[in-house]
Amino acid sequence: MVVARNPPNSQIGTELAQRFLRFRSGSRALGDEAVALREQLEAVTGLPADLSTRRAMFRGVTEAMTNVHKHAYIGPFRDQTPIIPGGWWIGGGFNAERKTLRALVFDQGIGIPVTVPRRFSLEKVFDFFQGRNLPDNDSGRIAAAMELGRTRTGNPHQGRGLPDLKLLADASPGARLRILSLRGEYIYSKVGQEQLQEHPTSLGGTLIQWEIDL
Repeated sequence: MVVARNPPNSQIGTELAQRFLRFRSGSRALGDEAVALREQLEAVTGLPADLSTRRAMFRGVTEAMTNVHKHAYIGPFRDQTPIIPGGWWIGGGFNAERKTLRALVFDQGIGIPVTVPRRFSLEKVFDFFQGRNLPDNDSGRIAAAMELGRTRTGNPHQGRGLPDLKLLADASPGARLRILSLRGEYIYSKVGQEQLQEHPTSLGGTLIQWEIDL
């Protein structure tokens, strides 16, 4: 396999059909970082995003970074992995052969499953598991966070917080949202389908990834 090496100041790397962005990192939720990521993704694909996709990407990435700032680093950690307190990493890539675009946000926080009982009442969390016939595990708690955040507004069509992560998946046919947090994995697609899976080891944080089929 031949790998094209980048000039020292290049923001875009290329490996045959796979093009990828260098990670950007920081410790604050800044809207200009979400805009910069969107602009870099447009540059790597060679295609400008439509208005709805632009708005959805801005809200989704900004919410992911805001979630890091407000909730990810507020308690003790489950493992001994060295962390950068308050840190987040954003990046993305484009597969020219498959016409698939990816954007992602990662943090080393305590994880969505740990923050769910802190953000919502135990009664609501319990009712969610009972109504969906789901076990109280990491993937189930991610699903609970996505649903309870939506219903908290009293308007099923208005997102707040984590449900905003779904907007980018909803903005494009064939798109999907994937969240890995601790041992849990949650996948959401535009058609409203959800997939949950538990893994034997913890990620040691939260990875949020959007995949768009262009």
